[in-house]
Amino acid sequence: MSLWSLMLEGMKMRGRRISFLPLFVVGLFIGIVIVYFGKSTIVNNGGLLDDETYVWIRDCRIDKGAFFAYLLFRRFRLVFILILLSTTYLGMIVCVIFPFVFGVSYGLLLGTAVFRYGFQGVLLCLTGCFPQLLLYLPALAFLLRHCGNLCRKIYYQKEIRVEKGFLFHTEMTAFLIRILLVCLMILIGCVLEGYVSVSLLQNLLILYS
Repeated sequence: MSLWSLMLEGMKMRGRRISFLPLFVVGLFIGIVIVYFGKSTIVNNGGLLDDETYVWIRDCRIDKGAFFAYLLFRRFRLVFILILLSTTYLGMIVCVIFPFVFGVSYGLLLGTAVFRYGFQGVLLCLTGCFPQLLLYLPALAFLLRHCGNLCRKIYYQKEIRVEKGFLFHTEMTAFLIRILLVCLMILIGCVLEGYVSVSLLQNLLILYS
């Protein structure tokens, strides 16, 4: 299944199919709008992507091993939280809200970069987000879909119950296999972000200097 299929198909909630892509796009748009109307605070007076940050990223010597370990902690912490919440009544709600929040955060980043540096800011964002985003996005869509389905089967359809024995173990085994696939994609994404993307970003900043 392609990334767009995962994003468009989303998951089922109360008999309706919730698509992740519109939620992400709406969040992205709102993030950019927030930056536009809050330029005086976010862009002019805020520290997000300011000149000091620009120079620091360009000139600093990054310990890529330590940075990779930091990325692993941050990314897998998020996976653990989403899986944990999927086993509660809040699971499906979180899976719906998260793409929207994810879109808002990227909208804030992209909007700030554009208002500060113009087209150069777009290139900076693309360089900083790729190639790892090509793995993070499908991994996130796949994770949200199956976390939402797990919550629905436990609390709404009541298909996964410990007393159902074989069915319970079958469903949970299938879920864990899917999670392992997600973890593998995120691991490769962390390698790309920690060792490839950061070098590309620094080289681009040096080129622009």
